[in-house]
Amino acid sequence: MPTRCPSDWPAPAHVRWLRRARAWLQPGRGWSSPRVACAAWVLILAASVSLPVAQATFREDRFRASVKRIGQAAPRLAEKFLRIYPPQSSELGKVEAVHRFFQNELDYDTDEHIWGQADYWASPVEFFSRARGDCEDYAMGKYVALLDAGVPPGKLRVMYVRATRRNGTLEPHMVLAYFPDGLGQEPLILDNIDPVIKPASQRKDLLPSFMFTLDGQIVDLPDRLAQARGTTPPWFSNRDSYIAKTLRDGFLN
Repeated sequence: MPTRCPSDWPAPAHVRWLRRARAWLQPGRGWSSPRVACAAWVLILAASVSLPVAQATFREDRFRASVKRIGQAAPRLAEKFLRIYPPQSSELGKVEAVHRFFQNELDYDTDEHIWGQADYWASPVEFFSRARGDCEDYAMGKYVALLDAGVPPGKLRVMYVRATRRNGTLEPHMVLAYFPDGLGQEPLILDNIDPVIKPASQRKDLLPSFMFTLDGQIVDLPDRLAQARGTTPPWFSNRDSYIAKTLRDGFLN
């Protein structure tokens, strides 16, 4: 969380910046307001500047072994995946290629329908095996694939948001944020409900709550955003089992 200073200490510059941005979030303003949407992203960018995470390496031998063991739709999708992975292109080209694969080859469904559980973090090969997954499967799958493709860890964050539905209600959602110019700058949002990668400032339908890395570091946002945030969800306890399965799949090695 952003640094809190005793009232008799001069606040650091980044804290003063957070306070100014937070002051924009006045009660009664709708999130469709460009000023308020901008402030929300400023807060999360300012809070993101010091979260290291290790670089990872893809192990194709482990990936193929996991695909063979799990079976179902995994072999078919795995072969398609390996045709484009790891992408031999620029950093942005890698982001676009991985996003395009997940968007085009995998379908959305709920954990209840797929796994018979309220919440289940499917590893990449498990995701491939069913050819279906929910929002965190998309976000996490793209995250680990891009880490192993060589995108610097400091440029990727999984982000928990609230998405505005057509009837105006907010629902929990997860996306991947890619920071092409580094943390503290505006990210691009990779989202399974929008096939087009867009700058965060163009996603006024998303209310950012917090973001995290697989290292277990969570960046929360100031209290002004708590109206839609709630507390850190219990599903984050799925992280350890997800990492173990993903390592077995050949990622994050």
